[in-house]
Amino acid sequence: MKKLVSFMSAAMIALACSFSIQSCEEKKQHEDSAEVAADENDRKFETKESEKNADLVAKSVECSYTVIELSKLAEEKAVRKDVKEIAGKIKREHEASLVELKAVAEKEGISVASGPSDKAEDKIEDLKEKDADKFDKKYINKMIEKHKKTISDLEDALNSEKIHGIEKEWANKTLPGLKDHLSKLEAIDKDIK
Repeated sequence: MKKLVSFMSAAMIALACSFSIQSCEEKKQHEDSAEVAADENDRKFETKESEKNADLVAKSVECSYTVIELSKLAEEKAVRKDVKEIAGKIKREHEASLVELKAVAEKEGISVASGPSDKAEDKIEDLKEKDADKFDKKYINKMIEKHKKTISDLEDALNSEKIHGIEKEWANKTLPGLKDHLSKLEAIDKDIK
């Protein structure tokens, strides 16, 4: 009887450990890669200047992933031809920019997200559920918002000299394209109203 109780106790402990390991693995799979990157950068970069530089790059990468995913969705779901066209242009140009930005991050040792943040994923899902008649307007508004924020962040960083080196080169190269996207998005927005 003691052997049976001992065996049952060992089996229960093994089962509990198995559930614990599985729970930890599931938690790791569901971690927000943008948050993980931010935490890693906080540990890596000691000065405020280098940390701000890393944050700008990491946020730009995460934003690009989001813009790309939203634009892929717009290419499929948009009703208006001009919305589909701008979505395709934005997707292609942000994909190219993302490749360059990830190279900057790698060279500088900056950790970056592997996709959109959890918050951005929720926005993507919300947009997926929009009816066709509301989708185009919602996509254009979301892109205007994202582009204005990114342009503002990059201009602020450049004007206050918060970024340097290859990050500064990337920002200067990227700003004209972002401004071009914004002007085209705003023109479509006026036409949709």
